[in-house]
Amino acid sequence: MSRKKWYQGLIYLVAILYISSVWITGALEFSSGNSSDPLVSLTSLLELPIYGFICWFLWKIQERKLNVEGLVGLLILLVSYFVTDLLIFNFHLNKLFILVIIIGICSLSTFMLLMNVELKQLLLSWKSRRSWQTGTCFLGLGLATFELSNYSSPFFAVFSDATIHFFLKFAFNAAVVLLFLILMTKEDLKSLKLYSTILLLLCSVKIIAYFGQPYYSPATLIFYFVLSIYQVCRVNGVFDKFAVEAVPENGLEEISEISEIELLKLNGKSDEMINENPEGSESQADSGNYQKGLSLNSPWLLTSLAITVLRISFLFTELINSGSYASLYLVFAFIHHGFYLIATILLWLGMKSGRTGFLTAAIIFFGLSFFWTRRPVSILLVILIWIGSRGSKEKRVS
Repeated sequence: MSRKKWYQGLIYLVAILYISSVWITGALEFSSGNSSDPLVSLTSLLELPIYGFICWFLWKIQERKLNVEGLVGLLILLVSYFVTDLLIFNFHLNKLFILVIIIGICSLSTFMLLMNVELKQLLLSWKSRRSWQTGTCFLGLGLATFELSNYSSPFFAVFSDATIHFFLKFAFNAAVVLLFLILMTKEDLKSLKLYSTILLLLCSVKIIAYFGQPYYSPATLIFYFVLSIYQVCRVNGVFDKFAVEAVPENGLEEISEISEIELLKLNGKSDEMINENPEGSESQADSGNYQKGLSLNSPWLLTSLAITVLRISFLFTELINSGSYASLYLVFAFIHHGFYLIATILLWLGMKSGRTGFLTAAIIFFGLSFFWTRRPVSILLVILIWIGSRGSKEKRVS
């Protein structure tokens, strides 16, 4: 079977997993009286972005635009869900156990894809201590962004135990997002070792905290923990000897996966050469296009845009649930989240045009939205956009 068909088959399995999740969860919610539709689960529909992201992630790996080590991250994610769900359902043969079986099939298929098709590329990737950045980090960042956007934080008037618990969970997810972004953008090994160790320690503390709880640790937490262990091993060269022993030093094929950061650097060098050309009009136009591309391809800005879009999509989902109060909810949502919506539009305009003025205005409106809604995600967005806009300015100057 060809490499392309392997990836297509795995993408189809992920789609089947999502459809089965929607159908089975909808049937169970209908039987328990929590839903009026026996075929569709609103809870599962909210997970459509993460399943779509996984399919897109596999497609990019197949096109060699993301590192093949992303499959290692996906395998860790699937095994984490498989083990956690298996422990929760206690081997009971009910409808939910069908999902466990499908997750197990997806895990086995990912493992077979790595062993039968991508093993050589994986060993070649292990020869570099930084090649994992555009694979495993990208998957971890996507999952952490989705989790962070899915928080339905209430309006806090007074602090309570529930409020403190929410802020601790939010702080953990925000720290994970920031650490994955730092690991994606840093280049020196010393910084990569430092921040990967911090991520491992953070996940270790969170898992230890769950030992005193009467319920299982979430699968995503296990995923972050195991993935951070893998990243620490990679950046410290634990897998170097396996790559050297398996792949001969002479006649090596170059690793075909090129990270987005490296592509930006190559584009930057080509644009600098064009700017040195005395024919000024064309070089200025190309330079403007390059500045626009810098803003669009900044991981910090793309992450902030993903968070805002997901938050708005969840608001529309709540609008669908409001039923006969939909018009009243729509008015309330616009008044309550007006600054947030305006800031999202300004952020998109700034990324599209490459103008930092729009990004500065978005920072101001996100800051105002925090004072109105008291939602901590606005502060995180201010930080992400500020770092992203500052990075774009520095690249333009250089």
